[in-house]
Amino acid sequence: MSKRDRHRLKAKVRERKKRQESVKGPKSVARRMCIRKVRHATREGAESAAAYCTNTSGVTIGVYHCPLCDGWHLTHKVGGSSDA
Repeated sequence: MSKRDRHRLKAKVRERKKRQESVKGPKSVARRMCIRKVRHATREGAESAAAYCTNTSGVTIGVYHCPLCDGWHLTHKVGGSSDA
């Protein structure tokens, strides 16, 4: 494993720990699922990512507000966009 690969791996581990610390609430399946997802700080950022995914894949992608991390996630479910 090269030095660059080790550095990238350590950065990923740090990012995951940072996400775990930022997610509030009891340890549950929902919390673990939230940690695995990409979190967007703003609705606009999530909508931008959703538009990119929709344009590149042809699949409609929505956004929703996550009550666990107070961030925004993407969803493939129809009507996934929430007004929060």
